[in-house]
Amino acid sequence: MLPEPSIPSIDENSPDWLRNSYRAYLISKRSKMGIKSRGGRKDVKIVISKLYELFVYMVVMKVLKEKGFTIKGKEGFMEGSLGNELLHLAFNVDPTSYGIKDLIESVDAMDEKFTKSVLGRPDLSIIKESESKRKLIIIECKYSLSPTYITEGRFKAMAYTYEFSSDATLLVFPGLLNRKAKQGEEESTIRIYEEMMKRKMNGQLVGWIDLKLRDGRKVYLVSIDPMEEMEENFERMKTVISSII
Repeated sequence: MLPEPSIPSIDENSPDWLRNSYRAYLISKRSKMGIKSRGGRKDVKIVISKLYELFVYMVVMKVLKEKGFTIKGKEGFMEGSLGNELLHLAFNVDPTSYGIKDLIESVDAMDEKFTKSVLGRPDLSIIKESESKRKLIIIECKYSLSPTYITEGRFKAMAYTYEFSSDATLLVFPGLLNRKAKQGEEESTIRIYEEMMKRKMNGQLVGWIDLKLRDGRKVYLVSIDPMEEMEENFERMKTVISSII
């Protein structure tokens, strides 16, 4: 909470630091709605699910930096480098722009432009290039505690794996709240979650699990909860990413 201002009201003549602080306070209090100006236009709209994607993105960046990658921001995307290895980090775009081949050949008799428009857009794509090969890691974020929604995310992660032939795909979510399954797929998701949350390594909760596919690729389910200690989330993501990169 901000202290009471020393002036009766906050207006255009107030110091910049006070106006900016008060505006940040209003945004945090009304983040689901946004902030309306006098004309009724929304100046700022914060979507909680997008904030979660950015949080996961931040955790991944922290992991990559600790592994030695130099991360640099360019217009519209991020890049990382370590020796002869190069990383492209794409946010909410299809990874074909980075040399990744997709599985969709065509959509009926529609043109190529339309076919490209139906491609999936993973929340985060990490394309690692080295002298020998190109590797793709997809991260899909679901800010939900619903078994139904996380089950849909599990199959979406599987679809991305085959659509873009990713080497690994992560489904990241904060946890599950309602453990009552309505159908078989949801029951499986609940059992997977319970298993990943009871496994321990060196006395610490593991918090992730991998589904190994018959072709050797893996789909990971990872619990990243903003309400947990940052270090716990970091170590969890670090363990998974280190096994892939």
